[in-house]
Amino acid sequence: MAITGNVNGLVQILSTISPGSSPGTQAVISLTITGTNYQCPSVDLPAAKTGALTTRTSDTVGTMTTTQDHVLAGTETLAFFWDDPSTGASKCAYECAITGHTDDTVTFSVGAGDVLPAGPVDSTPGTSMTVAVCQRISSNVSIPGSTNLLQLQITSPKEGWCNLRSTGGASLGPVEVASAITPTAPYIWPKQASATPPYTNTIVAIDCYNAETTVSTMTIEANLL
Repeated sequence: MAITGNVNGLVQILSTISPGSSPGTQAVISLTITGTNYQCPSVDLPAAKTGALTTRTSDTVGTMTTTQDHVLAGTETLAFFWDDPSTGASKCAYECAITGHTDDTVTFSVGAGDVLPAGPVDSTPGTSMTVAVCQRISSNVSIPGSTNLLQLQITSPKEGWCNLRSTGGASLGPVEVASAITPTAPYIWPKQASATPPYTNTIVAIDCYNAETTVSTMTIEANLL
């Protein structure tokens, strides 16, 4: 018996030979395949807008002035990206709500992520930033909980941020996985004996943000048992 092609998942082969069979009798083969189910939603991400933090009211409240009209309606969920003025490390504040705006300014409140930068000199705002609008996938998204997850991979050709949202709680529930993504550093969680599952409840929505000023994409691949 020959099996060709790629088989993903559990393959179980059981063989039996009837009692009293003569030498050379072929075994009866029972083949069971538990297939691996791949879910690969992908989303197109618009270019981020550039600007600077011109007011810093607190760690989580500020105003960004953009270099061009941001074209925001005022109801969007945003993420802000910048390099730390002191260390140069990449930072991100996401789940940000708009509390006020003009054609070229956005006043916002941070929901999660890093605190706003103090600025390059003492506490004076002025750090360069980009702002991205959340692109949410909520149609036909159902990634089961941790007991069904074999591997999770989130990739993007450019820098960005991705949140996986679970069921339960207010609205869509808490963000179970929040990950920084770069071309050279995708998010990968393989199932191992000692690995802690990245989430427990079923994922029903995925929030994606693009940190760069040119359009991008992001792909979320869930390998399920």
